[in-house]
Amino acid sequence: MNSFKEKIRKGDVVLGIFNNIDSSIITEIIGLCQFDWILLDTEHRPSSSLEILHQLQSLKDTSCIPIVRVPWLDRVPVKVMLDAGASGLMFPSIDTKEQAEEAVSYMRYAPQGVRGVSAGTRACRYGLDFPSYFRSSNEDLLGIMQIETQSGIDNIREIAQTDGVDVVFVGPMDLSTSINLPKRFEDEKFIEILKYIAAETKKAGKSAGIQIPNLGLLDTVMSFGYTFIAISSDVSALTGSLKESLSKAREIIER
Repeated sequence: MNSFKEKIRKGDVVLGIFNNIDSSIITEIIGLCQFDWILLDTEHRPSSSLEILHQLQSLKDTSCIPIVRVPWLDRVPVKVMLDAGASGLMFPSIDTKEQAEEAVSYMRYAPQGVRGVSAGTRACRYGLDFPSYFRSSNEDLLGIMQIETQSGIDNIREIAQTDGVDVVFVGPMDLSTSINLPKRFEDEKFIEILKYIAAETKKAGKSAGIQIPNLGLLDTVMSFGYTFIAISSDVSALTGSLKESLSKAREIIER
């Protein structure tokens, strides 16, 4: 088992960031900032496979673990992103155990799954490491299932217990919207749901993950047992920093 996955299974806190801008330079900068992991998002941006490949390559000399969020539960992008060298995949809006099992099957070679086999991809160093990659990838790749609906909450126990699911990850924007509490992240009902998801995930021996909308929630989610935590995104970091700098500059000018 790879060392990053071992850290997750041990319950170590690993901090990550969502990468939504199509730029290998930004991705490389994030990697050099020493985040534990980075999520390259293909669900909410018009990325091509080649752009993702370049971003994965830009992380090669960093310690940041690359994870790709696929657009949907679809076998084709799963195969492409894994062959490009992703260390794990995040699947949006997983509502049932059956969907979780399907997602895992797309990530694994036969007989455990249905992933297509190629000995000439970047994932196995273009064939140079194919035998070892083929032997270890079913176990080493990280499977992350997002809970974003009431159905996902209702089926959280079965989803978390699914073999091959390593992280159960809360998408707060979609989840809060789907239960009619849009962006009310500190609402008592929403907080209780976060607590419940973490508890059921921990009972299954898996890691609970979340993207927190602000650092003020970090202590709260950690107290519930969340350990796989995204603390920012490149877009929010960029816009936040620019707005703050502009505001301070205008204050100085207006003195």
